[in-house]
Amino acid sequence: QTTTATKSRNSSSGGVIDGWFPIYDPLEGVRGELGLSIKLNFIGDVNPFRDSSAGVQLFPFSSFDTHSGYVVQHIFGFVEELVVAEDPEFEWNGGDGYNNNFRLARSSHERRQTLMYLLDASVRRRMCKKVLEMGGNAVLGYYQSFDMEGDSGIVARTYGTCVLIEKKGKLQKYNNHRLDVSSKMMKGMNRNRGDDDDNDGKGRNSGRERGDVNDGSDGEMKYGSASKMIMNNKYHLSEAAAAAARHRENEVDEVQLLTMKDFGLRVRVRIGGLVTARSVKYLGKLASNLSDQETRDGWWQELRDEIRSHAKTLCCSHVIGYAEASTIHDDVCVLSITGTAATVRGL
Repeated sequence: QTTTATKSRNSSSGGVIDGWFPIYDPLEGVRGELGLSIKLNFIGDVNPFRDSSAGVQLFPFSSFDTHSGYVVQHIFGFVEELVVAEDPEFEWNGGDGYNNNFRLARSSHERRQTLMYLLDASVRRRMCKKVLEMGGNAVLGYYQSFDMEGDSGIVARTYGTCVLIEKKGKLQKYNNHRLDVSSKMMKGMNRNRGDDDDNDGKGRNSGRERGDVNDGSDGEMKYGSASKMIMNNKYHLSEAAAAAARHRENEVDEVQLLTMKDFGLRVRVRIGGLVTARSVKYLGKLASNLSDQETRDGWWQELRDEIRSHAKTLCCSHVIGYAEASTIHDDVCVLSITGTAATVRGL
């Protein structure tokens, strides 16, 4: 039988998932179906400890379709996260040497699947917190993988390109509002300037008769307040511009890694060539603690620095189509990174 599922979104009901879903057994496969009706309603992010990453969207593709309703306002760059945990199928007992602690296959399989589910949520949440700190609200070219290292643990890795997206309707409404405010303030400023020009001679003569000295401070205050209001509206930074400005302040002069493969028509790309980096690591002495997690993260960071140096050799400022891969055999792990060195303009 084929399962059916419908998903509808509207302003009143939020997200609704309704249909028949398969009941999957880790060893026996599909054992039946279960009818579910789930309604999702996001109230808000009110966590005082800022441990939440609500609002960040993850997309596996590189660009939005013209009919998607979203537009990329700014591309911040590469973002990644790595989490490691102990594999429940490889627990060791003390005593004379090391011995496997065998459990029932069904129980062990379910524990591993539950752990992978928790690792998936943890690594995504931690990466999305980095996205919020950078000023973005979405990730394009999103990748996630699990490295089964045996007794060394299970490693969950995720990476992508941090971007800031906005809805087209919201962006167009904001631009129209800016134009209306700027035009009104310009008309008001021109009107005040014309009135001051007409009354310039009268004001000077009456000032001389009364013995007052008019140094033009009133006019300067008018022009100053009007111009200040225009400046505040004309140069009022949108969310994308403000985030981009913060990113440029903290940006260092290094090659940017982008998991994106497709770009908009206004972006110019000059291809430099293929760049890659590989390394062979021994996993026998690693465990699933924090220090060894930092060791694994350091291995990948070394490869990223190496591929950046290759791109600099080709006089390129970006690496597009960036991808990571790992191959594990017993206690030996081969880490590899590939991408295309390029110079990208107009991001």
